[in-house]
Amino acid sequence: MRVGIDCRKIVDFGIGTYIRGLLGAFAESDVDAEFVVYVPVSLGDQVPDDPRFEIVAEDSPSYSVRELFALQHQIDRSRVEVFHSPHYVTPMTTVPLVVTVHDLVHILFPESTPSLLAPYYANWMIGRSVNRARRVLTPSETVKRSIVERWPGTAERIVITPNGVDARFFERVDRARCDEILRACRLERGRFFLYVGNDKEHKNIATLVAAFLEEGDALGMCQLAFAGREFRDIPETSSIVKTGYVEDETLRALYQSALALVIPSAYEGFGLPAIEAMASGTPVIASTGGALPEVTGDAAVHFSPSSRAQLREALSRVAQDDILRAQLVEKGLRRARSFSWKTSAASTVAAYRAAMRG
Repeated sequence: MRVGIDCRKIVDFGIGTYIRGLLGAFAESDVDAEFVVYVPVSLGDQVPDDPRFEIVAEDSPSYSVRELFALQHQIDRSRVEVFHSPHYVTPMTTVPLVVTVHDLVHILFPESTPSLLAPYYANWMIGRSVNRARRVLTPSETVKRSIVERWPGTAERIVITPNGVDARFFERVDRARCDEILRACRLERGRFFLYVGNDKEHKNIATLVAAFLEEGDALGMCQLAFAGREFRDIPETSSIVKTGYVEDETLRALYQSALALVIPSAYEGFGLPAIEAMASGTPVIASTGGALPEVTGDAAVHFSPSSRAQLREALSRVAQDDILRAQLVEKGLRRARSFSWKTSAASTVAAYRAAMRG
């Protein structure tokens, strides 16, 4: 089996984590396949060193007309038998397609998109892709239901392949090094709530900031830390800290040192930070938006994303209840171990074979 995979987004946040997770699991497996990896020259070192991986330079910009035809040309030259697009954009090709749709946020929350035309493009391209693809991969039952509601007739071709969690999140950062990182970030171990992600509208971080500030005295001297983006609209104070983009070791240290991870999103197709935090031994407070209840199960404290009062109560409970935090840590570690890139990769390979059969 000769598989082409579009890996141009290999260093992106969510999709990049997904691509790296799959490639790493393919490399560690004994699957009898060749993988043609389309990736910019500058990012070739992100691909695992494995003789089954053939790197082909491709740097056409995402969400452009050029990419549709550039990838078609590469596919024809590479003579692949099946092509996998790890996000919803699929090229012009007659080769059997597998496409991963992580969420429908561009359609459900147009205010979170970068332009007025983006929701229309997303609706057209996702519809085109799920109707053309022989197999559609989604990380959750929630996303599958949303796709089927909009594009009836796709249900039998949709395969749920939950994301995995990298084994490094189960490993502890050296305590001295962890303390050094915390000092640089102006944070104190076990005295801060953590948010990891971006500041798009559907992430609902304004509600998180308001709830945190309103709860005030009930949270003692706790801080609220934001990691991932610049978060320009959030004021930085002694109690609100913005770390910006963080490298892998720093992210692990933040997870392991936080009082809890908070995910206030109005919608998530999966919610990778939740299982990363759980693997790190950190309690999780998550909204009921999208797939978050499906992913976190009973290993998180849940609240409605539209209820600031419920979020305030959740923050206060976790901050004050040592027994609750210990229970969340235990359940979270157990929950995180059920998400594996090895399992996801095996399901993905099975989808490739099914797509080739027709």
